[in-house]
Amino acid sequence: MALEAVHRKLRRTICMDHRAAADGYLKWANLILGAAEKYLGRSNDLRILDLGCGESYSVTLLLSAMGCRCTGIDVEPAWQPSPLAALKHAARSGPRSVVKRLVHEYVVVRRVNRSVARLAKLKMPTRLDVRCMSITETPFSDNEFDMIFSLAVMEHIMDMDAALAEMNV
Repeated sequence: MALEAVHRKLRRTICMDHRAAADGYLKWANLILGAAEKYLGRSNDLRILDLGCGESYSVTLLLSAMGCRCTGIDVEPAWQPSPLAALKHAARSGPRSVVKRLVHEYVVVRRVNRSVARLAKLKMPTRLDVRCMSITETPFSDNEFDMIFSLAVMEHIMDMDAALAEMNV
């Protein structure tokens, strides 16, 4: 019975329409570029840090496709940039987690990001700078980025003082 329920859920996930999510990500990317234009006086060739880019890293993907040098970081491992990272995560987390993550990455994330590409009418980059790390401990040097942004992440940070110090706010 449990296998049947998993099969139904997987079928729903595969058949899901991801246009609404793609539209939301595109709106966020345009808002970020609008803010860059307003406050920095330009929106091209920006170095942007996406704090908490999430498992789908869609805004990082869009900003990279729009000509920015965008780096996404999250505490959840992003599998797209590194097959080796995927294998290390698989060894730590066990088979159930691996299957769940594979379905999420190769079905949901890829479908959402394809919808994003179609909606934005942009050629998506094949390589992204997406890293698994904490906001409170980044290897970046001062002034490495023109802009730092975060969407719905700050409420999940346990050590806000360390995070703000790292961002140099």
